Amino acid sequence: MNRFSRNCHCNRKQCSCHTNLPITRNPFWNGGATGPAGPRGLTGPTGPAGPTGLPGLPGVTGATGATGIGLDGVVIFDPVVAPGYPVGQVVTFEGSTYVVNNAPPTGTPGTSPDYTLLAAAGATGITGPAGVTGATGSTGIPGVTGATGVGLDGVITFDPVAAPSYPVGQVVTFEGSTYVVNSAPPTGTPGTSPDYTLLAAAGATGITGPAGVTGVTGVTGIPGVTGATGVGLDGVITFDPVAAPGYPEPGSG
Repeated sequence: MNRFSRNCHCNRKQCSCHTNLPITRNPFWNGGATGPAGPRGLTGPTGPAGPTGLPGLPGVTGATGATGIGLDGVVIFDPVVAPGYPVGQVVTFEGSTYVVNNAPPTGTPGTSPDYTLLAAAGATGITGPAGVTGATGSTGIPGVTGATGVGLDGVITFDPVAAPSYPVGQVVTFEGSTYVVNSAPPTGTPGTSPDYTLLAAAGATGITGPAGVTGVTGVTGIPGVTGATGVGLDGVITFDPVAAPGYPEPGSG
């Protein structure tokens, strides 16, 4: 009679088994002690992974979030009311669109980190072609006739005594320049007073002209009167302090 024996060993992850060789019983053997168990066989290879399980049931739908501002809440950036902008407020500034990401925001959009750019301003387009010339408009109503101007016939030299009586429009000259009175009565002097408007500034001094041609020699003058006779060397004397008070002056003799 053949008999097989099978030994198995299991742990938390897997089981391993081995089968002992068949034992042939001697019909004439009347039973002896069982021999010791053979050594444990090697662990077999891990079996293939099982098929993927079915998907789980969908989760419960979450609560609806708060309503956003949307484009209906877009406002033009105003630095006065900006500290009151909430997070999510959309503003426009210099052609670009921004959204507030920190409240209260500081600074201005484009430079402050409290504003996030949503849409940058587009580049300036090329100049379009000139339009067709429009039709000539109707003649306007004639304007009111202006007051008679002083004109150049009324140009006078500035006189500080008479200046307080100058009317608006009076033209005066002063130090080579020409002015017109713009406020009556005028004060100060032309060139420094705001009551006079410069019409024409004095020209710069010209360069010195070349020397003139030498004139013709004049006619010989009339001879002068003959002078008194001089003392001459014949009148030389030795100085005498006693007689000195009587010495005559030159030309008196």
